[in-house]
Parts: sequence; C-alpha cells; structure tokens
Amino acid sequence: MDGELDRKFTYEEIMDLGLKDEDWIARSVVFSDECKLSVVKNSIELLKSKRKNTKVPHKIIAAATNINEAKKICEMYNEQGVKAVAVHNELSQDEKERAFNDIENHRVDVVVNVSMMGGRL
Repeated sequence: MDGELDRKFTYEEIMDLGLKDEDWIARSVVFSDECKLSVVKNSIELLKSKRKNTKVPHKIIAAATNINEAKKICEMYNEQGVKAVAVHNELSQDEKERAFNDIENHRVDVVVNVSMMGGRL
C-alpha cells in the first residue's frame, strides 16, 4: 500500500479498508515472491516424491505470465539446487534448440515457460 511498503496486511484488514476487492487480493498473493517461492519448494518436494523408486524422468513444467516472471521463477528453482530452464519467444533459435535439447535429454528438472510448450513435450 502507498506509504506502507514494509507493512504486511491481513486479508481482513484489506477488505475492511475497502480499498481493494477479492480479485486484487488473490492476484497479489499469487504474484508475490513469497507465494512463488512456496510453490517452487512444494513442487520440488512433489518432484522428489514422483521420482522415488522409478526411472521415469519426471519434470516440473511451470507456467509464467511473462518473460521476466519466467526468468525469476527459473532463478528461484536454480537457487533451490534444481536445474531449471526458462523457455520463451525472446530466446534466439540456438538458445531454443539448446533448451529443448536439454529438456528432451533430461538435463533439466524444471521447464518454466511463457506459452511455449504446446505440443512440444
């Protein structure tokens, strides 16, 4: 909120103030770095569980709303020690080929994309 950048508000406080609606609150939570990191960590645990006692090379496929978010989410996965690649339309043809080659040859655990995966995997 303006003038209170360091303060965290509860859902009830925001609703009581009447400044924002439920849709704004939901989008704010979803797009917060704290929420992203929570999803990243939980998805890594799910991936570990899926890979346990199998040779199937399960991967996480994460969708981002834009290229900057894809890069940020990819970075979050890499910071957690999980190999991730961001795939988007601003990559050069060589970068795309390298990324898809790494995906297809199981050299990455996470693919973060912005409307790029339709029919490819």
